[in-house]
Amino acid sequence: MQVIAITSSGTSSKEIKRIIDLFDNGLMALHLRKPKMTTKEVEEILKQIPVKYHPYIMIHGKYPLASKYKLMGVHLKRSHRNNLLSSRLLRLRLRLFSPKLKISTTFHSLQSLRENTVQYDYVLLSNVFNASSKFNFEDSGMKLLKTVIGKCNQKVYAIGGVKMEFLPSIKEAEFSGVGLSSSVLTEDDSTAINALQGFLKS
Repeated sequence: MQVIAITSSGTSSKEIKRIIDLFDNGLMALHLRKPKMTTKEVEEILKQIPVKYHPYIMIHGKYPLASKYKLMGVHLKRSHRNNLLSSRLLRLRLRLFSPKLKISTTFHSLQSLRENTVQYDYVLLSNVFNASSKFNFEDSGMKLLKTVIGKCNQKVYAIGGVKMEFLPSIKEAEFSGVGLSSSVLTEDDSTAINALQGFLKS
């Protein structure tokens, strides 16, 4: 199964080492999400991650850094995926001037995913398994989930409270992969690596 890791919005003295450890153990995509940091502060994080791993990093905001550091791509904020001219121009500019960059975004409900008309390289569906989840994995709910994911014609990753115990539901819903939250960057080393490798091998 395909796995991404998503950083916390804050800072941690152990985070850089954990990111590198996860990459060393098979992680193929990291979402670098630091909304409260300046561009310069995010650059300092990138400089501490070996260059060989830069092509596996999706950056949230600070879009120019994606081309500067030859990252995998950019993750668009909700405000940048609307139909306003400025948002359409941003997406067009990314596609025209940085065609190799992947573009992703997050949807917070099945309704918003179903209504989406923009094609992304992949999307995240949030709050799937956390305490406030409104998703129903009983027969009718699972059928709806599979239908929406199947019709959106793009890869959909489940995020929010993802654990190995939910793997049967993740597979039945036909998610393309999972996103491991910031907890994977703060757990003890063995727990984090085991969680990553458990999903990679499933």
